[in-house]
Amino acid sequence: MLTELKTFLHVARLGSFAAAASRVNLTQSAVSGQIRRLEDALGFRLFDRSGRAVTLNRNGQRVLARAEAVIAAFQKLSDTTDDDAAPVVLRVGTISSAHGLLARTMQTFRRDFPHVQLRIVPDISLRLLDRVDTGEIDAALMVLPPFGIPSALAWSPVVRQRYRLIKPANMPGDDWRTLVLTQPFIRYERTSFGGRAVDLFLRRHDLAANDYVEMDDIIAIHDMVEAGLGVAIIPLSGDDAMSTGVVALSLGDDVFYRELGLMTGRQSMPDHLDALISALVHG
Repeated sequence: MLTELKTFLHVARLGSFAAAASRVNLTQSAVSGQIRRLEDALGFRLFDRSGRAVTLNRNGQRVLARAEAVIAAFQKLSDTTDDDAAPVVLRVGTISSAHGLLARTMQTFRRDFPHVQLRIVPDISLRLLDRVDTGEIDAALMVLPPFGIPSALAWSPVVRQRYRLIKPANMPGDDWRTLVLTQPFIRYERTSFGGRAVDLFLRRHDLAANDYVEMDDIIAIHDMVEAGLGVAIIPLSGDDAMSTGVVALSLGDDVFYRELGLMTGRQSMPDHLDALISALVHG
């Protein structure tokens, strides 16, 4: 049942039999057959089906964590490296604003794969995409490209972030449009995927921002706003902590989003990379 469990993890992570089939180089019917055999062996259904999409039901959510533990335990059994052997190196690219997200997954990953050494490669999403495509790095935690993903690569979504306007806490006004037009604007760099979305948003609403500085570091943008240098529109997760010196304003009905995820090759992945994807997706 180990093969079926691995396929189950792919379906749970990617949300469809078709996407999982592409990842493991099987037909969709073969993936469906593996999930059916697993469900028959367990005696209950694991997914709720709705068209082409599948969602873990309560039993599936309960099985998920245990399945990950089984796969990790099997990997340890088959690991013949000794303490003196060179560690496995996993090269992971990341954009600067995703460092915290990556760090939050490391405790579990380090426990299950103590022999794997992570080499973190910082860069912007566009260059990370090229580096995964050429094999220079194994995976990249990045923004979903605004164009089609190359056929040789695979995308695993991790989190969807809402864009909001941030301003200094002592700055009067709570209308985001007025603030963009009247205050110095700290722009999320337009060469990045996330910054391009901000630029398109402003153009769509015919808003000419008073650009003061442009940069690709969201944390630095936040710090500049806190210092009272202007306002900015940046993506934020629901659990992102804001300093007391910064206020985030909703864009209301005009809200837009960016998706962060892990870009990998479509070839068969080692278990430790598969585990990293699961840790990011399921937190």
